[in-house]
Amino acid sequence: MLIEELPLLSAAEAAESVATLDALRHVWLSRGERTGAFATLGCAAYLDLCGGQGTVEEYQGGAFEQNDHLRRNFGGLLEAVRARVEEATQEPTVFTEDWALPGFHIFTGAGLRPKGAAGAHFDFQFRELVGAANIGDARVVSFTLALELPEAGSGLRVWPVRPVQLHGSSSSRDGPESLTDYLDRKPSVYVRYQVGRLYLQPEPILHCIWNEQPIKPSDRRITLQGHGLEREGVLVLYW
Repeated sequence: MLIEELPLLSAAEAAESVATLDALRHVWLSRGERTGAFATLGCAAYLDLCGGQGTVEEYQGGAFEQNDHLRRNFGGLLEAVRARVEEATQEPTVFTEDWALPGFHIFTGAGLRPKGAAGAHFDFQFRELVGAANIGDARVVSFTLALELPEAGSGLRVWPVRPVQLHGSSSSRDGPESLTDYLDRKPSVYVRYQVGRLYLQPEPILHCIWNEQPIKPSDRRITLQGHGLEREGVLVLYW
């Protein structure tokens, strides 16, 4: 199973979380070139650390303040997510004070990409935190809780492609073929999100955000995001 869909919140509970999030707009972190089109509440390794965007110490420093906002305003929601991930994975699951807590993606209007394979990736943020050599066969998961979605729909495009198929000897890309062209011809699955559902990736798979068209200026895509990394027999949740 590429993605597990797990019921978690009612529509009313999801709307309540969004209302709390909106009340905290003054502490959102604006991301990208279009001010207000993409923001987060919470630090994220892929935005604040990976690709030379910062050091581990800078990521941890930024996470400290943002974690406080998340813990004080969404402690109950985070615990509900933790418990659901623990139930689904059958592994002890905890948060850590060392890394960013799972946080919120807020995309609005122009920040919502139309459907397409651009941005396809594996969730390998942990390599910047602990080093790839220190992972071995440790379990790696990712999860998304849908809280508000564009009117036309939104979700995830998923390819049954594992890392070795792109980076190892079994790669099937043809010569200089771009990743986008390669993915355009590969079979994929569209997972259409539903508000209140938690979507769990039990292992790293190739995926990207997929917004149905047309996108309206008033549309928003709000999700709670996070990852899990097995450390000493415990699944540590972070972002």
